[in-house]
Amino acid sequence: MPDNLRWSGDRLIAAGPMHDEPTCGGTRLAVVDSEELTRCHRGYMNAQLDPRTMAWTVLAYPEPNLELAVVATGRNHR
Repeated sequence: MPDNLRWSGDRLIAAGPMHDEPTCGGTRLAVVDSEELTRCHRGYMNAQLDPRTMAWTVLAYPEPNLELAVVATGRNHR
């Protein structure tokens, strides 16, 4: 569920929470009525888009972490 975009050089970086996290009861929409499951840490993903090829490359895809509830942005280190 990319909800933050930024340019880093010639790449578009997307960051956001995982859409479907099985340990959180499924998709965010599926658990919208459960206060406990909507607070579940879903993990996140950062990916970059190469505008020339329109191909996505995953930069970060860590496990859910109780210390980090959301992600705001990502950066491509070259």
